[in-house]
Amino acid sequence: MYTASRQMRVSIVMPSASPTGGAEEAFCQLLKSDAAKAISWQAMFLEPGPLLERVAEWVEFATVIPSGRTREVWKWWYAVDQIVARTQAFDTDLMLSWMTKGHVYGGLAAWRLGIPAVWYQMGLPDYGFLERASRQIPASAILACSEFVAEEQRKAQPGANVASIPLGVDLKRFSPELLPSPRTAREQLNLPVDGPIVGIVGRLQRWKGMHVVLDAMPDVLSNHPTTHCVVVGGPYPAEPQYQSELFDRAERLGITQHVTFAGARNNVPVWMQAMDVFVHASFREPFGIVVVEALALGKPVIACAPGGPSQIFGSEAVGTLVPFEDSKQLSDAICKNIEREEAASSNQTIARRFSNETFSTEVVNFLHEHAGAASLAE
Repeated sequence: MYTASRQMRVSIVMPSASPTGGAEEAFCQLLKSDAAKAISWQAMFLEPGPLLERVAEWVEFATVIPSGRTREVWKWWYAVDQIVARTQAFDTDLMLSWMTKGHVYGGLAAWRLGIPAVWYQMGLPDYGFLERASRQIPASAILACSEFVAEEQRKAQPGANVASIPLGVDLKRFSPELLPSPRTAREQLNLPVDGPIVGIVGRLQRWKGMHVVLDAMPDVLSNHPTTHCVVVGGPYPAEPQYQSELFDRAERLGITQHVTFAGARNNVPVWMQAMDVFVHASFREPFGIVVVEALALGKPVIACAPGGPSQIFGSEAVGTLVPFEDSKQLSDAICKNIEREEAASSNQTIARRFSNETFSTEVVNFLHEHAGAASLAE
């Protein structure tokens, strides 16, 4: 059992070593943080990818343990055997699993070894095979990326020890002082220099609501004819048709000349800096990292409720919430934000509450608190 007489040792199970989104970025931000240096880490990936080499710089040991599909029980059990062996060899005090799939493997290994297991829930709980399996595997605690996710997890798993630690953002990347001015950003990106720009950022998935933003644009254009819409994000492999649906929708709505589909971009902060109004139109968004990023830039933000953005906005007079897939309310909110004259300086104050440093410190402190806990959740 862990004692304070030596540095704590944590094995962490990550489903994939491919940097596909916010979950992987949060994973990296944790391991490379100053707070993480208080722990000796071992990282085990269930699928290969470029993150393996990157993470190896921050941890004592990193490896890939091929897992196959979770339904392939023989491969699942073999992978768990490998995790057990490596966890035991590392003299691990606590198992941290990243996301549901991570816990299905890491949590089972921790149970076999009799060590505490904590897993970080990035998405909303559902009732698919993987989620049902995860709820049968003991955990000392479940961390959620927002209070919205925590509440849903408590409903799905009554009696579980659930706490929320909101994700963090690299605020330096989204510092207006370190980026070109909005006008210069537009010039660099070949966007219209005059007129308001409304933007949305994210992988092209239906639940992220890019189609709703397009549906709102004709109404917006009738009030503000020089408005331009920017969609930043590439296609999602599981929904390859959604991108072409968006192209067709823009043409059908007659707004093609008012929309830029930028695709996936590495210089997202510059694209967001060029925007006047930022929209996050996701359905039941677990957290909403891009919401914090836009607030850090001082942009007016519109998001959908219910979801994580409600927690980000809090009780402050920051941000506008609209129902998902209600293009009329969305267009009204866009117009109001285009017409507002006051600066959104308070947005940056809110964003600072969600720094990577705060996120990493809270996670590390939580792990220290639970390292001596029983491996079984009551």
